[in-house]
Amino acid sequence: MDVYADMASAAGGAPRLSVSARHTRGSMEGRGYYVASLDPGGRRVSAKGLFARGNGQWVLDGHGLSFLRTLTHVPIRISSRSILAVALSRSSWRGGKWLLGARVVEVTWAAPDGSVVTSGFVFAGRRDENARAAEALKCQAFGAAHAGDRTGIAQRER
Repeated sequence: MDVYADMASAAGGAPRLSVSARHTRGSMEGRGYYVASLDPGGRRVSAKGLFARGNGQWVLDGHGLSFLRTLTHVPIRISSRSILAVALSRSSWRGGKWLLGARVVEVTWAAPDGSVVTSGFVFAGRRDENARAAEALKCQAFGAAHAGDRTGIAQRER
C-alpha cells in the first residue's frame, strides 16, 4: 500500500490515515506529536506546513515518514532519501514546547528548497517504543546494514 497515494485519494480530497499503533512488514504507524522544525541556527522554520505543532498520526514506510496533524489536510512528508541524520534527544524544551522529559526523535533532512531542517517528533509515550521507531527510521534511511548500529542514532543530552 502506498500511504501517500492513499492519503491523497481519501474521500473529499482530504488525506486520511487509518492508524492503530502497529508494526507491519516494513512499516510502522501510530499516534504521536510533532514538536517543531528548526533551521541550523535553532530558529523555527515557518515554511508551508512546518510551523504549527500538534498531535497527529504518523506512518513510516518504504517511502519515508509522513505525519498528519489533527485537523489538518496536508501531511508533513520526509522522504527517506532526504534524511541526513536521526538523533534521540532528552530535551525537555524544544521549539517552544515543554515535553516533560519525553525523548524527541530529531530528523535532520534536506528540504526541497535545499535548506537543512531538523524536525522533532515524539512517536510514542514509552521511551522504548520511541527509540524503536527512531531505529526503524534510521534503518529505512541508511539501509539494513546499520540495523542495531547505535552510532547513527546519537543520543544527546540538552
